[in-house]
Amino acid sequence: MTKQERNIKNWYLVNTKVRQEETANKNLMSQGFKTFLPKISYELKKSDIKTKVEVMFPGYLFVHIDIKKDSISSIKFSRGVSNLVMFGGKLVPVPTDLIKELKDKIDEEDTLNLKTEYRDYKVGEKVIVKEGILKGLKGTLMSKKGKERVN
Repeated sequence: MTKQERNIKNWYLVNTKVRQEETANKNLMSQGFKTFLPKISYELKKSDIKTKVEVMFPGYLFVHIDIKKDSISSIKFSRGVSNLVMFGGKLVPVPTDLIKELKDKIDEEDTLNLKTEYRDYKVGEKVIVKEGILKGLKGTLMSKKGKERVN
């Protein structure tokens, strides 16, 4: 990712159909749109250690739109896309700083690699994020399932 690509403005949020983030991403890219589908990679310990890669924000991806040039309807009707996220019927850009910060933390495959301490956290337990872009945030473990990460 070049410095110029990291600083692109006018990113918007696309709501995808269930588990069709990759499909929507490929279809939008094939139409010439710049997209951003961040993922997370982490180690899963059951009987052995396996690396798992998931979409960071299930059901969503970012797309760069030039409102003056690009066709919004071609995005809305792309395979895998449910709709564009709007507020009050208007497209609202995602803050450029958020996109830049995410892109600064990921590798060339748009993946954030997490290091996991092997501990059996319990649902309801208080946690503090130790690394990554959310470092220092406090929270409560609501679920161990990735698909419940975003509602």
